[in-house]
Amino acid sequence: MSEEQQMKDERRRLKDRFKDKFKDFWRGSHSLESSPADNEVFDEQHISDPQEVATGSIQDEQPEASPDSIIAGFITPSIASARNHEPTSGWNKIWTEAYNKVNEDPEDAKLLAKLELFLEKDEELDDEDEDPAAADKPAQLKTIQRIAEEKLTAFEDARLSVTISEKPIVVRESIIKAVEVVNSFKTLISGAVAAEPIAALAWAGISTALPILENIFQQDENAATGMTEITFLLTRYQKFHESEFTSALQSRTFSIHWRRQLKEVKEELISVYADILIYEARFILQYATRNKVHRGFRNAFNADKWQTLLSDIQSKCRRIDAGVRDQIDAKTLEAWKKIEAIEKSTGMIESLQKDTFKADIDRRQLLQSLKVTGNAIFDSRQTSNMEVPCLPGTQLEILKTIQNWAEDRDGTMILWLEGMAGTGKTSVSMTVASSLKERKGFTNQLDPPHKTFLGASFFFNQVDATRNSTVEFFTTIAWCLSAVSPDNGSPIVKAIRDNPGIETKSPQEQFRKLIADPLAWLDKNTFIPFQLLVVIDALDECDDNDAKVLLGMLVNLDNLSQVRLRLFITSRREEHICTSFGVLPSYLYRAVRLEKVKRSLGQDDDDITLYLSKTLRDISTRYPAKDGGVRVSDIKKLAEKADGLFIYAVTACRYLDGPHYRSTKYRDKRLTLIFEDKDGPQQELDSIYLKVLSFQDLENGSEEYRDGLYSDIGRLIGFIVILFRPVVVQTLCHLLPADNADLAVLLGYLHPILNVPDDSQAPVTLIHLSFRDFVLDEKRSELLPFSVKELDVHCDIFNRCLELMNSDLHQNMCCLEFPGTFVSDIDPSQIDAHIPQYLRYACLHWVKHLSKMHGDALAHSLLEDDGIVHMFLQEKFLFWLEVLVFSGEGPSMIPIIIQLESLINVSYNVFAQPSIKADFVAL
Repeated sequence: MSEEQQMKDERRRLKDRFKDKFKDFWRGSHSLESSPADNEVFDEQHISDPQEVATGSIQDEQPEASPDSIIAGFITPSIASARNHEPTSGWNKIWTEAYNKVNEDPEDAKLLAKLELFLEKDEELDDEDEDPAAADKPAQLKTIQRIAEEKLTAFEDARLSVTISEKPIVVRESIIKAVEVVNSFKTLISGAVAAEPIAALAWAGISTALPILENIFQQDENAATGMTEITFLLTRYQKFHESEFTSALQSRTFSIHWRRQLKEVKEELISVYADILIYEARFILQYATRNKVHRGFRNAFNADKWQTLLSDIQSKCRRIDAGVRDQIDAKTLEAWKKIEAIEKSTGMIESLQKDTFKADIDRRQLLQSLKVTGNAIFDSRQTSNMEVPCLPGTQLEILKTIQNWAEDRDGTMILWLEGMAGTGKTSVSMTVASSLKERKGFTNQLDPPHKTFLGASFFFNQVDATRNSTVEFFTTIAWCLSAVSPDNGSPIVKAIRDNPGIETKSPQEQFRKLIADPLAWLDKNTFIPFQLLVVIDALDECDDNDAKVLLGMLVNLDNLSQVRLRLFITSRREEHICTSFGVLPSYLYRAVRLEKVKRSLGQDDDDITLYLSKTLRDISTRYPAKDGGVRVSDIKKLAEKADGLFIYAVTACRYLDGPHYRSTKYRDKRLTLIFEDKDGPQQELDSIYLKVLSFQDLENGSEEYRDGLYSDIGRLIGFIVILFRPVVVQTLCHLLPADNADLAVLLGYLHPILNVPDDSQAPVTLIHLSFRDFVLDEKRSELLPFSVKELDVHCDIFNRCLELMNSDLHQNMCCLEFPGTFVSDIDPSQIDAHIPQYLRYACLHWVKHLSKMHGDALAHSLLEDDGIVHMFLQEKFLFWLEVLVFSGEGPSMIPIIIQLESLINVSYNVFAQPSIKADFVAL
């Protein structure tokens, strides 16, 4: 035998030995490593044409893969296709397996059956219903399949905005992105719905749930988020059921590890689909019965449960993605990237919306930490209840002058509108502020302003302690400016955040840190020129010295170029105001006088007549009179009596307003009382106050009854004009004290001079400040049937405050479970429930009322050992401070204590012994 032949025989023997070894290895490894379910694919698979491997077309049956065929090739085409197809067997049954998995649990099966019934018939289901009646499942799923197709088709023409009362409302961004994904992959999704009934069930749930999301409450946001997330997941994983996915798997070489991994991916996907069906069932049954939120659904999920279920789905999806990301084809990757691009693009919009929402939350949180006077802003409930804009058609000339100044880039920084009380300055301020806010002309004849925007507003009020000084002026103006726009707000919000406790600093420091520096930064960093107008109304009602300092500081804002500031200031022509303006450079301000309304001879078109006609016509509408109401001749007389003062016309109309307006006799009697006197404007104003407080209705009562009623009315009026801020009716009841019903009777008599809102949470206020001046002036009010003495009223209120605090203050005011709880962690409703408004007023203002007392009253209250203040501080001091903190008045504690200590210092010489001060300082 030749040497060459011997070598060939040797190679053949080695090959046979290798084949025998490999067969043993194959049988052992296959039996050890593979489950019967895995092995059965090798017993059943065959392929008719090796070329089908290249096209990705796989037949249902393949030839058995033998060790000989593997060795012969080392991998033959048929065995390669069989091995590569092995992990994909059964993927077309995944939805069915997921459906069966849900039905393995009786409770989940019941949920799913209810979902099917709802989707099929749109029937409202009660939670107490028994399991839905056995249905013809194939027919039911076929109906759901058709419904899903119809709803998905309708998505293409979906309108994502709606107009309500000419106002466009746009759906939330998460719905927009979900609809965009569905429409972008409509062909893919429609194919799945048409081919697989259970997939159609899932997509029917999606198409039913998405329209509901717009009505989801904020506290249910987690549930809504889960539905949009599921929309994206179903779209992504639908690619697993397409031929591209199978082709990608066939491109891989055989690996036992890879076969295991794909088996795990398949099991995870089945679990995800099962969880999605459960999620949809719970969501729709909880929120979508007849398109109404079904909050009574048994075991209804809260935010945490929705988050838990979604987190479980997301965890499984991460494992799926990790298992297949490197194995899928380029086309599937491209689809995934497209979905991710949609998520990213809408995500950026959502991020911007979240930033805006977060900024709004930040501003609200800052409002809680920064002491601002919300009721000083023009559109606050208190200011808007007390004041109204100019009646259309009135004050035309002055409003035109103001708008022209506001729009003139070369105009002065300040326009000072000055005039006597009652000429309508505050109504002009309200018109300016509201017109800028609503972007409309100051009058109907003027175009909307183009360059000027409302920056801030502050309406001073002498009878409101929070609005009669500049203590909270700059913080309030800064707060308003922070909301003008994102560009404007950023530096001011940052300044507020960077300066905690700024409200305790001097007005100069507040002005620099919160207004001047942020506006200077904005002026330097913006390329768009614009003008911000700040409305400052009734500066004369501010403390005299504060007004001077305020004007001196505002001058420093004149150096801005891009961001121009316009200051519209109104006041009476008080000496200290005139002096403060007089020292300013003339180029900084322009003074305009608001004169009394002049009557035109022979004409009835002046502003006062227009106001009287319109207001009395409105009264006639509410209380129809057979004779038509006030005659035209009487309106002319009223206009003459008003002598150009709106306050007179306003008070006269309120005096006539009421159910008695229907009676000609009663109405004429009141008109006669108004027409009797013929004095000047101030006397006319005093005269009408005397008339409305003469209480002619009481003439027939007994003297004892009248005297008692006059005393009660005088005490009520005294409290209202002396209190440091307007209070609600319930607080008045406790301070006086008085029964609710009795107080309602007294307030009814004072309707012409008081604003008593229907809202129990809104304070009782004076119609006009001039009444306070009138009633506290002993000479002007000497003809009243009662008198109001300021010092006596302060003493009365102080004593009531101390009585209320001694009776109501106690340890753990809010009944907290644990000591040391942060105020921010306490529900505001809990604080409101335990610390009523009357107690808050007493705790905040008792020292101020004490400071207004003099002589013996002050000494008896404070300057005696074991006096009422001494005893209060010993017994209730910490509880008092606790209420201040819970009421958001923590920063006020130190100023109040300093003021209280200063009262002791002032009269220190009356002390027999220094024990009071020592005890107080020790506290």
